[in-house]
Amino acid sequence: MPPALRSRPFRWIGSLYSAALVLEWVGSIALMVLVYEHTQSTTAAAVLLVCKQVVPGALIPLAGATLDRLPLVRTLSVSFVVQATFVFCMAALGVGPLLFVLAAFAGFSGGIIRSLLRAGVARALPDDLLVSGNAVINIAMGLAGFAGPALGAALVSVGGSQLALQVVAAGLALCGTLAVFLPAVETRTASSEASPSDASEAASFEDDAVPMLPLAGLLGLVGFVTCVFAMDEPALLAFSEKALGAGVGGYSAIIIAWGIGITLGSLLFTRLTHWPLLRVYVVATALAGLGYVGLGLAPSITIACLVAVVGGIGNGMDWVAIVTLVQRAAPRGREAWAATRLEAVATAGPGLGVLAGGILADAVSPRASIVIPGLLALSALLIAAAFLRLRAPRRPVSSRPAREAKDLSPSIHGGQA
Repeated sequence: MPPALRSRPFRWIGSLYSAALVLEWVGSIALMVLVYEHTQSTTAAAVLLVCKQVVPGALIPLAGATLDRLPLVRTLSVSFVVQATFVFCMAALGVGPLLFVLAAFAGFSGGIIRSLLRAGVARALPDDLLVSGNAVINIAMGLAGFAGPALGAALVSVGGSQLALQVVAAGLALCGTLAVFLPAVETRTASSEASPSDASEAASFEDDAVPMLPLAGLLGLVGFVTCVFAMDEPALLAFSEKALGAGVGGYSAIIIAWGIGITLGSLLFTRLTHWPLLRVYVVATALAGLGYVGLGLAPSITIACLVAVVGGIGNGMDWVAIVTLVQRAAPRGREAWAATRLEAVATAGPGLGVLAGGILADAVSPRASIVIPGLLALSALLIAAAFLRLRAPRRPVSSRPAREAKDLSPSIHGGQA
């Protein structure tokens, strides 16, 4: 990771990304509490989720080509300020029909910000440092997953949901101001030369064989997996109470155990940067899928927490591998175009999964609601592997010509670029 951290633009982008993630957590918690406290309706909370995630997820890809034509630094700064404005309006107006409209706009602008930051990483770092850079951001995401909810809960408890939203708006406005000073990253950085210490790893890749997968196919697989991995959320508390007899304390313990696993997975990824990234994603997704299955079959809260750590390790590696693959596959000058498609998957997939999980939780037992998502994810991996075997036979990396800047096709290579 140190080589990536030596890049000044990347340090700025990583700092803004971390701040945006923490603020996103705080804002989401404050909004959900605000709506539920005023309506006492889970349906209203579900509608808010659709407005904030699913609707923006469907619209964000439409902005991809436009974002690539705009100056990244200026657009990022303006996007932060625009999102801050929407969040401040939600804090001022409180619950009402307009809140859901504002939530959709805030969700859309947040997705634009994350897309621009991912595009910025792809432009700030050469291809051979993307894994290292994304490993840094992945660890920051894990830390934000702890800090964001803790800060959100503290602010809501002390000052209420509307005060928490005002703090988020102020934080976003500050990020927009700081983004003005981001060093220019308007063009993609040329690949750096491999250091002598990387020679043995480079040689091992020449002997490796990796599959090729169309970008659309990969995003379709990832979208399905992110959707099913969110299906457990409506049933997890009921699972802890009814199946394990552990109540709210057991529910919290499972969440904490999964979070510990995510942190461990983030650290493990930094030791697997020499692996082909598609292999990392498959192994990580398989671990997470097995984690869901094992969690649903666990006979006690102790076993459930141990299995949750294993599943979390997979979740700590799968997303960062996909982000890096998509960044490398993006044609030069179209980094934001690729990032918006990835953001659509990351935004809409979990939202749809929670809605589907709520329906599933009412139809089957709590245990089945946890096991089924894991089985669906594992089945998707097996189907994708069979498809690759039939449609994209494996071939050695050394037989492929090096990719030129003008010849980047929208396909995914599992090995290092």
